[in-house]
Amino acid sequence: MIELVEDDALVWFGVDELLQLAQCDDLPRPLQEKLDAILTTPVINNRAYRQGSRPHRPLSDQLGPLLRVAFWNVARGERLDDMLLALTDAGSFLQQVRPDRRSRVAAELDLLQAADVLALNEVDIGLERTGYRHVVGELAVALGMNYAFGVEFIELAPLLLGSPDAGYRGLHGNAVLSRYPIRRAIVRPYHHQGFDWYRQEKQFFCGLTTGDSMRSPSAPVARALSFCQLRRGGRTALIVELDVPDLPEGRITVVTTHLENRCSPAVRRQQMGELLHHLRAIDHPVIITGDLNTSGRDGTPGLAHKFLLNLTASGPFWCWLAPRIAPALGWLNDLRAGSADFWATERDPTRDASPERGLFDDLYSFRFDDGRTFDFRGDPARTVNRLGGLLANSNERTGGGFVPTSETSWACGLIGRSKLDWILVKPYLRAPQDPQGSYRFAPHFARTLRELNALSDHRPLLVDLPLYEPRV
Repeated sequence: MIELVEDDALVWFGVDELLQLAQCDDLPRPLQEKLDAILTTPVINNRAYRQGSRPHRPLSDQLGPLLRVAFWNVARGERLDDMLLALTDAGSFLQQVRPDRRSRVAAELDLLQAADVLALNEVDIGLERTGYRHVVGELAVALGMNYAFGVEFIELAPLLLGSPDAGYRGLHGNAVLSRYPIRRAIVRPYHHQGFDWYRQEKQFFCGLTTGDSMRSPSAPVARALSFCQLRRGGRTALIVELDVPDLPEGRITVVTTHLENRCSPAVRRQQMGELLHHLRAIDHPVIITGDLNTSGRDGTPGLAHKFLLNLTASGPFWCWLAPRIAPALGWLNDLRAGSADFWATERDPTRDASPERGLFDDLYSFRFDDGRTFDFRGDPARTVNRLGGLLANSNERTGGGFVPTSETSWACGLIGRSKLDWILVKPYLRAPQDPQGSYRFAPHFARTLRELNALSDHRPLLVDLPLYEPRV
């Protein structure tokens, strides 16, 4: 019998404290200490296990019993009702789907519903944009799953637009849901942040974040704030240890992280290096999931960011237009820099010409203290579409690289569709591409669920991990 960790005492700020966080650059010591505690203390809830929920533990003719893990950037949970309906009452959800798509959507929902581990990015708790709901808590109850949640940011911009609702918590972060019980969890903030979402973001407000004019939603300042994201906190990794009795060590570690987008690829590489350092001593299987923002683009804010902010404050039309032209400015910057194959870099960040290649080189060469490594194998026989190549067993490939997991609203052809989200697995393997190595708990049949893109601006990923040496 394992000793379960249980910590469901979610701490939040009062309205006065939130306003101080939004308006005071230098915080009083007690408030700073409370902020630090909230940003580093995970919430752990094993209630589903205590109430009798157990893993589905899917059975495959090829792989035997397996653990299916999924990752999803849920875009704050703004489509939470549709997500809950899709995951708990597929029949009703399918009635909202065009008839010609229903069979494909149904097949993907069957796959996702069987996942025993679901890692999430961009999860809201107590924010107006998601109806002040506890997104991970509602998903956990509906799916009969335990969960761990780590706060990444305290969202503050909405507080400057009007009086906060009594349910305002402002919490935004990462989560891991699991039908396996949670042994422990850690939140690790990165030392290399790349962008300060409070001080640097505030600089772009041009001094407009004070005064009563912000209280009017129609005021130019309010429009500017709605485009920006004033927040306290920074990028983190949520590291969760699960009890998995089928494996020799009886446990696995699941990590979910969201690397910085407002920075250069070099900063994302530094963040991944920090994460690997924290994981090095782990002597059992590890799964890293997350939106790694591997676009290949330097997203460090500059004159273009300030220009767009000024547009949002200059009138309703520009407020509508600015967010729509922001991605195009990024593409124009790439063209100006002479990157003729930037679209290919977004589809395959592992290619030699990609600015993100260093991050994947570090993952490839990394060795845990027990001598094991991440699985980079791409055996065609262990993919869903018989396409091989680097990481093809853990991330679905296509003819032009990887299947995109995110696309902009203005995507056209190959442009605007990116491979940002990843699942990376450390099984019982001592060389990243060893064809003779063990396939126990190694990634198989990775899928990007294309048909579920209406529920978020990112598509879910999943992969099957055999609990014993597979037959294939």
